[in-house]
Amino acid sequence: MSAYEGSVCDALGAIGKVCAQQALGLSSTIEIIEAGDITTVPAPDADTHTISTDITLDATKVWYQWKLGETNAEFTYTSIGQKGNQTYRNVLTVFVPLQRDASETIINAMINGEFVIRFGDRNGAKRLFGNENSPAMIPEGGVQGVVSTEQNGVTITFEYIGITPYFYTGTAPLV
Repeated sequence: MSAYEGSVCDALGAIGKVCAQQALGLSSTIEIIEAGDITTVPAPDADTHTISTDITLDATKVWYQWKLGETNAEFTYTSIGQKGNQTYRNVLTVFVPLQRDASETIINAMINGEFVIRFGDRNGAKRLFGNENSPAMIPEGGVQGVVSTEQNGVTITFEYIGITPYFYTGTAPLV
């Protein structure tokens, strides 16, 4: 690693600028598909954590785009397991605004389902949450609806156990 030339203030300013550009949070949409509708998820590109080849779907299947609340989405991962046998618990929590008949019908049908989700940050980087072999599911307590004077919608938590989500630069044909 080469030495940095400049003052401490210059270094802190440069770090602050990079962090401000990268710490913009999640985008306000996700794309979701049932894991069984995917034929193959390609391997990541050599020596990267990115899949750039398109995922293959069953012929008539597409990804469904969900519009989310502006500030109510979060992705976290935590290492789990004993030393020498660890993996990650990946959690994606989203808020779907407005409870309506159509959204409640879909949410009720999702319980016990297996999914793959593509989500992104506000810089445009996309990640692939789950895959056909280790799909995302809704854990116990993972659906919480609320209608109050301040909110109207449903918080849905998805979880999968495995490596951290790959970055995904392939396409996702949407409905």
